[in-house]
Amino acid sequence: MKARSKARLLVAALLGLASAAGAQPVRKDANTGSTPALVLWRSDQIEKARQRLRAGDASLRPAYDALLADARAALTAGPWSVTDKELAPPSGDKRDYQSFGPYWWPDSTKPNGLPFIRRDGVVNPVTRRSSDSPRLYALTDAVETLAFAHYFSGDARYARRAGMLLRRFFLDSATGMRPHLRYGQAIPGVTEGRGIGIIDTRELARVADAVRLLRGTPGWSDADERGLQTWMRTYLEWLRTSDHGKDEADETNNHGIWYDAQLAGVALFVGDTAVVREIATRTAPARLAAQIAADGTQPEELARTRPLHYSIFNLEAMARIAETARAIGVDVWHWSAPSGASLKRAFEFVAPYADPAKKWAGTMVGTVEPDSLILPLRRAALALGDPSLTAPLAALPASRTAAHRSRLLYPDVVTPARGAARSADPTVGTASALDTLADRALTFAATQLRRSADAMDPKDGWPRHTLADGNWDRRGPVSWTNGFFPGTMWYLYEHTKDPYWREQAARWTTGLDTMARVTTTHDLGFVLFDSFGHQWRLTQDARARAVVLEGSATLAKRFNPRVGAIKSWDLDRVTDRRREWEGGYPVIVDNLMNLEMLFWAARNGGDPSLRALAERHALTSMQAHVREDGSVAHVALFDPQSGRFLRRTTWQGVNDSSAWARGQGWAIYGLGAAARETGNRDLLAGARRAADFFLAHLPADGVPFWDFRHPAIPNTERDASAAAIAASGLLELAKLVDAPTAARYRAGAERMLTALARDYLATGRPERSVLLHTVGDHPQNREIDVGMVYTDYYFVEALLRWKAAKSAR
Repeated sequence: MKARSKARLLVAALLGLASAAGAQPVRKDANTGSTPALVLWRSDQIEKARQRLRAGDASLRPAYDALLADARAALTAGPWSVTDKELAPPSGDKRDYQSFGPYWWPDSTKPNGLPFIRRDGVVNPVTRRSSDSPRLYALTDAVETLAFAHYFSGDARYARRAGMLLRRFFLDSATGMRPHLRYGQAIPGVTEGRGIGIIDTRELARVADAVRLLRGTPGWSDADERGLQTWMRTYLEWLRTSDHGKDEADETNNHGIWYDAQLAGVALFVGDTAVVREIATRTAPARLAAQIAADGTQPEELARTRPLHYSIFNLEAMARIAETARAIGVDVWHWSAPSGASLKRAFEFVAPYADPAKKWAGTMVGTVEPDSLILPLRRAALALGDPSLTAPLAALPASRTAAHRSRLLYPDVVTPARGAARSADPTVGTASALDTLADRALTFAATQLRRSADAMDPKDGWPRHTLADGNWDRRGPVSWTNGFFPGTMWYLYEHTKDPYWREQAARWTTGLDTMARVTTTHDLGFVLFDSFGHQWRLTQDARARAVVLEGSATLAKRFNPRVGAIKSWDLDRVTDRRREWEGGYPVIVDNLMNLEMLFWAARNGGDPSLRALAERHALTSMQAHVREDGSVAHVALFDPQSGRFLRRTTWQGVNDSSAWARGQGWAIYGLGAAARETGNRDLLAGARRAADFFLAHLPADGVPFWDFRHPAIPNTERDASAAAIAASGLLELAKLVDAPTAARYRAGAERMLTALARDYLATGRPERSVLLHTVGDHPQNREIDVGMVYTDYYFVEALLRWKAAKSAR
């Protein structure tokens, strides 16, 4: 049969389908243990979501319920196959994929409608109904939904259904699709298929991630895995060598980007990392430079009749390339061009359109649902470390953003509350807001400290926490908190170079030297390094150096080599319920904070073996205190004779399995500092686990409750000290990790510091502290909701670290 006759029969069949079906729109499918290494999604993020759901996190429940509702629907949807189509492709084999160009319509001026003509942006529903593409998209949505539902719920029905759907579409000898797109996006009367039809299979990377989730489940066998690997490998070869594949690779608009995204995703699935690396390091940067302008617009997509739709669509492909590149250790997210173009600017351009009130200035066919930006903006906010990208989502109903599946995929990214995007200060919650807030907070800190230092004398004791009348509770020279007050003044001297602060800091430091010989406490680093340590660093005072070296030698005497840790409390000296632990060797997570002094001493004239001692303690603490999910226990008990680990318990958490927020901060800060001093990758990994847990469980306003697992949340107190300590620790930790993680840690620190500087200062209050709302020791009913000297210290330290990091960038 001649090609023209075939085309006439085809168009007649298409028109016949239209007559039989009427003009109704195409029905859309109603889908909207250990964690495998995913590609398009972040394994650590979905594991956090799973752990938080198991812990009863109500904020994720709407998204989880929506996922299960979609999964229940997917249990009865389909199955789908390319053989379901009524019209066979030119080959006569229905197993060959076939689709028709969506924007092509019969030519009404021709008796037979041939050749079809193009109406850009206007979808011909008849061609969609006759294409395999809706079946492939429905399969992808269903399989991904089922795989996630099994991952989060453990219900084997979902895995089995997903496996069956995949086998029928790809692997079954009677119904499985052949691995090519020779007849993709055909145009009746023009061509049997085109290179741009390859965009139909752009979702194969999502299929690949779903399969990664299904491995080892009842629904997916080793034979299934081998079969799909063979299918994908054959398809990859066709993508790279066929004329259609070469044509699509040459496209300069979104088709070219999507070709790269698809090629990289399929290549990584079959283990061809060389292809992925070529795209990540050479092809994709060239395409990004050609497609993104300095203002973040995409000129090729703006030329279309649906410019906003295609700008978002193209960004999705760019994001998938960046995530795939990340899987092989290449950072595409932070790509930028000499012109100033960057992925971040491209997202900043489209982000405002998440607000339904924001209208496209030019002409545009159709509309773009603001919901379509929820996933892209959450993903970009996490990857780029810029939570402000999600600010426009505040304009959407909270019920929609809370139930969106991206809440499970990116639980670290919290949609701001309604109205936040329209705050009187449009930069609230961003680094630019903190620029002003930080300076104000440091000025206020100086005012408060001057007020206290001038009014008090060290001979009457050092300040610890505020009393009901706002004045300081004062402690004698053997309190673990005594180094923080002079330490904060040393920081103000460093910041301002004002001799007043040097004089006052030295005045409040001097009387603490006797602590260097006290052998009954583990807190010598807090007392001595945060006072004399700063004095030596800033003034090179020889006596200060001698005190720190003596205190380091004293602290080392509490080290038990069998346990591998410095002892915290002497249980034979306590009279409270800690006596129940007698016979045990207690090590508290706070102790990590005293190790910096030992590392410093080892390289500044002290015993060099102090370095190994401190590293050993850090490793012991990490293994004993940091749980698998990243939460941190307060107390670890050991057998002092054998060194055997006995159990975890708590003194300041709500219970033994809780996650005391300040202890979580100590772990971030202390393990990060130990990793910096030693280069030990295990310590760095421990610090990161603690940091990721902290950020994943941080409330929307940026300041944690005093225990992350308190059963009464939100009806319990916040702890400003945990936020200040964690923020300072995160800023240091950011120097040790890859760029995307560093950006995320800096963003987390900025978020907390912004909240503290905006909402927690003691302005207009009688308290002599800088910050309000610290919880010192809730279980013992002490120091609840007070100003605290160590909170002020770490807050000022964090602000100065933030300013230094910002200047360095």
